[in-house]
Amino acid sequence: MSNVISLSWNTHYETGIPVIDEQRRSMLSMIVSLQYFTGKGAGLLYLSTVIQMLEKLVFVHVSTIKSIMSKTEFSEYQQRAIAQYDLFLSAKEQAQQASTESDAAKIQKTLKEWWMLFHAN
Repeated sequence: MSNVISLSWNTHYETGIPVIDEQRRSMLSMIVSLQYFTGKGAGLLYLSTVIQMLEKLVFVHVSTIKSIMSKTEFSEYQQRAIAQYDLFLSAKEQAQQASTESDAAKIQKTLKEWWMLFHAN
């Protein structure tokens, strides 16, 4: 696992909206947990649980964003939130087909890229 770049929370990810930041921390925690288990050769064992937890977190996160943004003129953020959820659902579908540790590692990488795309800017 020495060549794997690990994710960890930093202030760069903060939005200044406490509820959003807490949700982001929770989602990142799940991805880091999967990265840990994948590195131990047990990613497949924990993949389903992590995906289920992430699905609930992502749903609440996107719903929160929609609620906050419905009071503003930032419709592009709502569209981005929907795109974020759709991309996560794609990763979830891949996870449902996973049957090897290699599959779990690929999905962990996909989730990490998903995180960076939607939250690390």
